[in-house]
Amino acid sequence: MAGELEIGVLLVDRTNEAQIGFIKFEPSGLLVYQIIEQGMHVFAFKPIDHLLNEQWIKEPLYEKHAASMDENKKLPIEILEQEARSCADFLNSLDHPPTLGGHAVKAMMVKSMQ
Repeated sequence: MAGELEIGVLLVDRTNEAQIGFIKFEPSGLLVYQIIEQGMHVFAFKPIDHLLNEQWIKEPLYEKHAASMDENKKLPIEILEQEARSCADFLNSLDHPPTLGGHAVKAMMVKSMQ
């Protein structure tokens, strides 16, 4: 069975490049936060979630791109890639790097087969 393409923003520690967290851009238009560093709780994403909702997107992707959703209520891969790239650019452009569980992080758009 073929894998599914996963698109998102990988958050890595600015000093040692350790993978800390991942923001998955779901075809349904939702963002799913995942912790990679062991022992950290998903609530560590709260400050980043606040930044994204208040300063970056201001509305869910499924509302922003409602006209682009197909008959299965899924967003095209191209839109997910565009939005993930925009999210990473936004996070990296902040005057003060965002933190996740005490780690100053940088963001990069990634896609992989799962």
